[in-house]
Formats: sequence, C-alpha cells, structure tokens
Amino acid sequence: AMVFEPSFIRINTCDSIIFEMTDAGHNAETVAAPEGSIPFNTEYKQSTTIQFDTNGLYLYQCAPHAMMAMAGIIQVADTNNIEQMSTEIEKFESNVMISNVKSRISDLFNSNVN
Repeated sequence: AMVFEPSFIRINTCDSIIFEMTDAGHNAETVAAPEGSIPFNTEYKQSTTIQFDTNGLYLYQCAPHAMMAMAGIIQVADTNNIEQMSTEIEKFESNVMISNVKSRISDLFNSNVN
C-alpha cells in the first residue's frame, strides 16, 4: 500500500517533522494548509525536515501516488481550519482512482480530528 506512516501526526507550533522517503519516487507536498502558512515540498529528497509555524490542519500528498490516496494529515496545535480541510479532503478524494482507498483520508480525518 502507498501510505505515509504515520498518516496522521499531531504536533505543537514550531515543531518539525522529518520526512524520510523509502525510495526516490516519493515526495511530500502541501495540498491544503492554514492561511498564512508556507507550503512545503520535499522534492524527492531522501530526508527533509519541515518546521510548522502556523497552527491548523495540513493535508499533504505524494504527488506521483496521490491517485492511490498516498496522503496524510498534520495537526499543528489546533483545528482552526477544520471546515476548509473537510472541503479540501473531499476534493482530494475525488481524484483518487482506486476504489478501496477512496475514503482513506476522510476516514483518517474523521477518526483523528475533533
């Protein structure tokens, strides 16, 4: 399965996440994020550290494998953009091509975000 592990991460403001890719064909890039945040893209590097300075929910994907629902959610401190994120996840999942993983991200969102 094409997944980020873990697929949901909760951190504090100004914490960093190290994205470690298992092979050169993966990246992690912003799909949607809180207003005022800086978009990120690991650009297929084996290891990239990203600091998150803006509170809220972030949806990120592996660009080559987004149609397989290879994505994840990061919650930085709070969920101030929860409505926006719900809409963005719906848009993201409309492009997932594999039926048995089509709701993977909304399921992740619904089970982790209050």
